[in-house]
Amino acid sequence: MKQVSILITSLLLSSIIYSQSFFENGYIINNDGTKIACFIEGDDLKYNPDKVIYKIIEGQEPVTATLDQISEFSVDNIVFQRFKVKIDTSTQEMKGLTKNREPEFKEQTVFLKLIVDGNAKLYSYKTDNSEYFYFNINNTSIEPLVYKRYQIFSSNGKSKTIGFNHSFKQQLWMALKNDKLTDSDAQKLNYNENSLAKYIRKYNSYEDPNYSNIYYVGNGFESGYIIDNNGNIISCLIKNKDWKNTPKKIEYKLLGRKTQLNATVDSILGFSVGDMTYIRFIVKIDTSSNGLDHLSYKKSPEFKIDTLFLKLLIDGIAKLYLYNKENYNRYFFSVNDNPVEQLVYKRYKLVITGNENIQRSAGSYSVNHISYNESYKQQLWLSLKCDKMTDKDAKKLTYSAKSLAKFFTKYNYCINR
Repeated sequence: MKQVSILITSLLLSSIIYSQSFFENGYIINNDGTKIACFIEGDDLKYNPDKVIYKIIEGQEPVTATLDQISEFSVDNIVFQRFKVKIDTSTQEMKGLTKNREPEFKEQTVFLKLIVDGNAKLYSYKTDNSEYFYFNINNTSIEPLVYKRYQIFSSNGKSKTIGFNHSFKQQLWMALKNDKLTDSDAQKLNYNENSLAKYIRKYNSYEDPNYSNIYYVGNGFESGYIIDNNGNIISCLIKNKDWKNTPKKIEYKLLGRKTQLNATVDSILGFSVGDMTYIRFIVKIDTSSNGLDHLSYKKSPEFKIDTLFLKLLIDGIAKLYLYNKENYNRYFFSVNDNPVEQLVYKRYKLVITGNENIQRSAGSYSVNHISYNESYKQQLWLSLKCDKMTDKDAKKLTYSAKSLAKFFTKYNYCINR
């Protein structure tokens, strides 16, 4: 189980809630087809990049991968794929328009942004002053969708107007034909992402009745991924219920399909959706009640071994996890991928007899005092030592996500500085 835990925490694309960087969930695919989960610097993807800066684990020194080293990458559910394509190098700025109606193509290897997936795919390539769109069908060769503005001069050459090469409409009408699309639909197209994506989604939906696109989900389903019991990362759509209590199962759909599937804590190693990441562990968890009317007289936790999803709050050398249930929260941690351990905090009853405090494990006594087992402070002080942290930092802790996350973030920063 330790090996599985190490594998998952290494592979899982966790959302780092208290991050001090701009590295986000992602993956890269190298030239031999290997998919590697990682954190990618994703703060500036306004234009198509020509390189990727990533880390396999938080705290690692960043690595740069160039176009010739990776074939695909994804960050924050935005996918870029490498292609050798024809790019129109003619300017679209009014002052620089030429008389040439045809594109001035130059072949170049670039990352294209995937806009629509399915039988027909739509891609975009954006520069500081132009945006170009590409498509393909059934993974055939990728083609540029041609749109160009150019100058038209009068016969005497003294006046001019702006002409438009709208070949992209004819391209799509000829390539994507079915009973739901007409020539009129193609003629109404505009050369922008929304118009082109809507047209291609309509084609995909007719060709495959079960079609559902990652960028067009709804009904509570959001892009995410699961990790199956073999360690495979599977991109999918997950029904995000913003769980108040830690789930035991999830509902999801494979990309391009509307069939709803279920995954349980036994069938997957973990999943991620939105800003939440859950990982499966076998842990010892304190099952004693936290409700005032049901507090026990035992100071020690009442541990039970269980298989649970734990929500990842902080990733790094020291990891912090959370398990929610209706009447209590339990926090867990691990350091250097050692086994996950619960941080012990428990309220319990004390019976006061005369001037003497007596802890009772049973009995019908009137109770007028509640005491606290705050062993988690000692656990963290002994486990997370760094020269910039003192025992006072541990003693000031409260058993809350905000307080514990701040402590873990400080430790990880101290160790990695």
